[in-house]
Amino acid sequence: MSSKQNYNYCLKVRLIIFSICILSKTYGEPYTPNLNDIIYTLPYQKHQLKINKLRKNYDKKKLDNNNLDKLLSLYITLGKKHSDPRLYGYAEALLKPYLKNKNLSNNNLIHWANILQHRHEFNLSLAILNTSRLKKSKKATPFLMKAVIYAGKGEYKNGLKECKQLIFRASHILTSTCIALMNSHLGRLNESYQFLKKIKAQQSRQTVQESLFSIGTLADMAFRLNSNELENYITEGLSLDSNDYYLLKLYVDYLLMNGRNEEALKLSTKHQKKSGMLVRKLLAIKNMNQKLPEKSVNYLDLKFKRMILLGENAHLRELVLFYLKIKKNKSRAWILAKQNWEIQKEPIDFRMLLWAGLFNSKESYAFCLQALNEVKFEDFSTELLIADIPK
Repeated sequence: MSSKQNYNYCLKVRLIIFSICILSKTYGEPYTPNLNDIIYTLPYQKHQLKINKLRKNYDKKKLDNNNLDKLLSLYITLGKKHSDPRLYGYAEALLKPYLKNKNLSNNNLIHWANILQHRHEFNLSLAILNTSRLKKSKKATPFLMKAVIYAGKGEYKNGLKECKQLIFRASHILTSTCIALMNSHLGRLNESYQFLKKIKAQQSRQTVQESLFSIGTLADMAFRLNSNELENYITEGLSLDSNDYYLLKLYVDYLLMNGRNEEALKLSTKHQKKSGMLVRKLLAIKNMNQKLPEKSVNYLDLKFKRMILLGENAHLRELVLFYLKIKKNKSRAWILAKQNWEIQKEPIDFRMLLWAGLFNSKESYAFCLQALNEVKFEDFSTELLIADIPK
């Protein structure tokens, strides 16, 4: 075909397509599905209007660090509140083009460290927080973040050093909570618990975030002491934020460990959109000797397999629980528990390690015994597991 013939042929095709579009009644009309076509309706999110407004402001002035900071703050705050990884993804996509910019504000550097912390890339997050700019900061945030990361890594002495940096940068309750948290993992659990209770009672003025931090820390200590006072802290914390995911998970775990399965089932069902709560719902059902809902089991199995394939490690605790207690896959649960222990070394992670390893294989048993010699957590649930070890 000559070039002229080819041109004429292309022109005819374009004219035919154009004619179809013009003559078609549906040309340019939006597709509106019938009710029978709708499979799932996304719930209305109140925060979406705020996101849209900030996004418009940001799109108008992309070089304005203030607009970027506000939008990132909102994404990360909502991501934490709703335990929604997508919001962290939006924050990362928004921030990444600016990371090579030497003029990036301290706040936006902290946002990047926050995103990395959420992904459990603790060392990368610490590297950012330890840059000379942030080490000289007069604000409390970078030091508090470092303390929390060190706690997650099981490096409580390093965490305590960062807490002491808060003395002239943060409120008395925030500083005291941070110090008590670290000391509670350094052989002074009951002493730290009584100290923080006293400080909290003396402080009349606290922000909601400060209150939730102190209440969450006291609740964690009460859990490890197996104290009934835990329920008071849970009630107080949930009155400030009824969707506080940390408090909800802690309370359901407390109910499950004390055989209060019906209460655990009711609470976890209410919040079962979150995978961690759905796992706990299945655990409560199993403890009550009822048939597990197949749909929920298959849903979590597919979701967790995808996470394993993608190398995601932010929810390894839930994966260990699911494969050990629900799927009865001891070998996979042990691999995940060991992988989690390499990243996180808090009492709950030690508990997971012992659950998965003590009665699995000779290799896992030996690993747990070695860990027991290295780690000295004060935690009633761990002590119960240790008591079952053959002498």
